[in-house]
Amino acid sequence: MQISQKRPVRAGLRVGALLGVLGFAACSDAVGPVLPTDPEGLEEEVRALVDEHLELVRKNPSDGAAHGELGLVYEGNKLWAEAADSYALAEELDPGDPLWTYHRAIAVREGGQTAAALALLHGAVALQQNAAAQFRLGSWLLEAGNLDGAEGAFDRARLLVPQQPEPLVGLAEVHVARENFASARVFLEQAIEMDYDYRQAHYQLGLAYRGLGRMDDAQRELALGQNVDRRGFDKRFLRDAYAIRAEKHSYSYADRMAHATSLIQSGNNATAVEILEKLRADQPDDTNVLNNLASAYIEMGSFDRAVVHLKHILELDSSEFAAHLNLGYAYLGRKQLDLALSHADRAASLAPEVGRVHLVRARVLVAMGAFPEARAALETSIRYDSREPRSLVTLGQICLQLEDLAAVIEHMTNAITLVPDSADAHIALFEAYVRVGRIDLAEKTLTKLAEIAPNEPRLPNARRFLERSR
Repeated sequence: MQISQKRPVRAGLRVGALLGVLGFAACSDAVGPVLPTDPEGLEEEVRALVDEHLELVRKNPSDGAAHGELGLVYEGNKLWAEAADSYALAEELDPGDPLWTYHRAIAVREGGQTAAALALLHGAVALQQNAAAQFRLGSWLLEAGNLDGAEGAFDRARLLVPQQPEPLVGLAEVHVARENFASARVFLEQAIEMDYDYRQAHYQLGLAYRGLGRMDDAQRELALGQNVDRRGFDKRFLRDAYAIRAEKHSYSYADRMAHATSLIQSGNNATAVEILEKLRADQPDDTNVLNNLASAYIEMGSFDRAVVHLKHILELDSSEFAAHLNLGYAYLGRKQLDLALSHADRAASLAPEVGRVHLVRARVLVAMGAFPEARAALETSIRYDSREPRSLVTLGQICLQLEDLAAVIEHMTNAITLVPDSADAHIALFEAYVRVGRIDLAEKTLTKLAEIAPNEPRLPNARRFLERSR
């Protein structure tokens, strides 16, 4: 299944002038809320949310947190000038919270005042050791060409959140800029181990491989980092608690699309459908909405609904490869295998270097019983995306059908490295070990599966198979 990752062009919202970028003088008694500059230009849901928080501030005009929360509402809906002014009031009334300064810096920069924003961010970092602020400081210094300063900030962020991949990618960007490609590769491979879907990491790894002369690897990684470039499009930042709250206040078209995509990726498809159906009602010909909606329906098993939306996309643009890819999955779900293969083939012809199009072809071919052809499709998929666990698991299962047990062991071992909790990979690896007579390794594999998935329904049969094979 293909989730559309396009970022729709968002209509600009008029905002007011920033009030005192570096020195907002606020009166601590009865300070009124910052009003939206263009209330009539707000989407209905955004306007209702803003009105609700304006009233909360009016009831508590001396409460810095109330002004700050209004700022988060403005930030969540990209009203940057209003957000900056609200945060300035929050700083004045609630000076013990350095996150207001940090978020004010973000809003000021979004308003176009880069130098002033950097000064505010330095102040926020001095007040508190916050990983999100350190990471953003590193990003801004990197953009300004201050590689030493960026490296220091990214390293401090890494020490504060060693389990997060973003600081590693930041450090790698510094090393790529210095043409230290070997050290950049180490950081990036670690980041991808933490989060395989981190596209910026793949893109930077592609640059590192290219610098090392590994052109095939570079081509693959750059393809996996599609829609990302040196200017940092789709750049991820570390999120603090207030950023998460700002996201929850987001009701604009772009933000709802991003939220729906995130829900699909996390498996919450029903909620994603609710959001996307409302967007479709407003924008019935938006292929981005339709593709994501179809993806959610496919995950839910509602293949007929998915097909309707995907056909509409092709009426609008017959070369939309993601629609053909998703139709491959939808028709596979409906067991219309000829149609599924036709659309999978079309997706592969439109985007031959995208590993996922060959994965859907392979799954259709497996359903047709064409195992050698499916194996070839998966090997192509892995050539373009060597770390996609679904391709590795499926390839291992096909090799089991084809009695190529050495290949099963190789592919399933690699798959388990990427997804240690994959029951399918453990079961196939277990069976391969039994068949080649490595009962000791089969037993270890089954023990590991029982640890990670004690309720796996295939365990009893596997244990009986093991006992008969001793």
